[in-house]
Amino acid sequence: MRRVLFPVFVYLVLALGLTWPTVMELGQSVPGSPHTDAWDGLWSLSHVSQSMFDGRTPLFSDALQFPVGGIVQMKDPLGAVLMLPVSALFGNTTAFSVLIWFQLMFSGWTMHMFAASFLRWRRGSGPSGWGPWISGVTLMVSPLMMSHVHNGTTEALSAGWVVLAIWMSWYASILKSIPAILTAALCLSLAFFAHLAGGVVAFVFAVSLAVWGT
Repeated sequence: MRRVLFPVFVYLVLALGLTWPTVMELGQSVPGSPHTDAWDGLWSLSHVSQSMFDGRTPLFSDALQFPVGGIVQMKDPLGAVLMLPVSALFGNTTAFSVLIWFQLMFSGWTMHMFAASFLRWRRGSGPSGWGPWISGVTLMVSPLMMSHVHNGTTEALSAGWVVLAIWMSWYASILKSIPAILTAALCLSLAFFAHLAGGVVAFVFAVSLAVWGT
C-alpha cells in the first residue's frame, strides 16, 4: 500500500508546487496565464456542472449563437464529470484548480507505477531504484505538461489516462487473461473520453502490443 499511496502524496505536493501560489488563492485564481484557453476551459467546466445540476444535456447551450443556441464540444468531458462533486461543494473556480492538480498528480503517478511494474517484470525481483521517480517527475515537469498548465488546457493534461491505458494494455499482453483484457479496454475507453488524441496514442500502443507483443 505504501508503494501506491506515498507516490500519490509526493506527486500531489509537486503539482501544488508547480502551480504555486494557486493553492494559497484557492477559489480566487486558477493556474495559467490570463490570456490563454484557461477561460475557455473554466467556462466548459462551469457549463457541464451547471447543466448536470439543472438536469439538462451539456451538449447544448443557449449562450452560443443566441437566441438559437448551439452544440457544445466539451473541452474535458472526463475531467468535468470527475469534478462535479467539487463544483457542487466549492464552486467551479476551485474545481478547475483541483482538476489541474489532479491531472498533474495522476500523470506523474501512473508513469511512476508503470515504470515500477515494468522494471520489476524486466529484472524479475528486487527494488526498482530511482527509475520510477525519474519517469514520473520527468513527465510532470516536461515542457508538454507545463505549457498546457500555462494555457489552461486541462484536456491536454490527460496524459495520466493515456499512460494508464498503455500500462494496462502492456499488462494484458503479459497475462493474456480476460479480466486483464477487459481492464485494458476500459482504460482505453477512459483515455478516449478524456482526450481523443490521447486515446488514439494509447490505442496505437495497444495494437502494437497485440501484434508484436512485449
